Amino acid sequence: MSDRPPISPREETRLRAVDRPRLHAQVVEELTRRIVQGWWAPGSTLPTESELAEQFEVSRTVIREAIRLLGSKGLIMVKHGSGVYVQPVDAWDHLDPLILINRLEVGHDENLLTQLLDVRRLIEVEAAGLAAVRRSVDDVETLRQIITAMRAALASDNVKDLSTLDLRFHEAIFNASGNLVLRQMVWTIATLFQAARHIHGGRPPRRAESIQGHVAIFAAIEAGDAECARQEMLRHINQGAEDIRTSMRARWAGDRALAEGGAARSAFVVD
Repeated sequence: MSDRPPISPREETRLRAVDRPRLHAQVVEELTRRIVQGWWAPGSTLPTESELAEQFEVSRTVIREAIRLLGSKGLIMVKHGSGVYVQPVDAWDHLDPLILINRLEVGHDENLLTQLLDVRRLIEVEAAGLAAVRRSVDDVETLRQIITAMRAALASDNVKDLSTLDLRFHEAIFNASGNLVLRQMVWTIATLFQAARHIHGGRPPRRAESIQGHVAIFAAIEAGDAECARQEMLRHINQGAEDIRTSMRARWAGDRALAEGGAARSAFVVD
């Protein structure tokens, strides 16, 4: 009997042979999912290059490129003449979007979500305070334009534009902070935003309330009130955290129901 975890119907679809476009990227996505799900324990070896090529119905060249990318993510280590070994979880790049999303979705790792939200609070709350003190006239105008665009996107129910503008708003705050090092950390926040969008299934809840949170942050920055800007950013992040937890727990409950349903059906199968 296999020690692998039960596969839900959603996972069964993913495990089919990959389509021809973006071959190595799709192999990377699938192998990342399997490693995070625990198909192979840390320290164990992946199937051989030939076995993976046969399994995914791709060339060995595609598999070699996929293995190279998995190594860059810290998921595996290649020992020439010995095999490809799964790395300990501590070695993984936990800000890699693919690893991050899979740990949340497949791994049901709520502790990781808590840690990610800690990072947002540590970085963005102080960034808002700095922006209130250091913002320029151009910074204020940029934020104002983003708020206007957000309201238009909400009115037309354009969720894609809302997500893009949300990230642009937070990026504009980083720019307004006047801290070059802090500006370069915006990619970290972008990764967290990408994970949040995935968890919400592309349609985040309480969109109107979220925009009001942005408006309150903007008002404090425009007024030059650093303490108020920090408080409003913290309130905004906490609201988002509550929404993400609700969405994530709903997804996990759905996954459990699918898995239990599959197990119940399999009980009636006679070998």
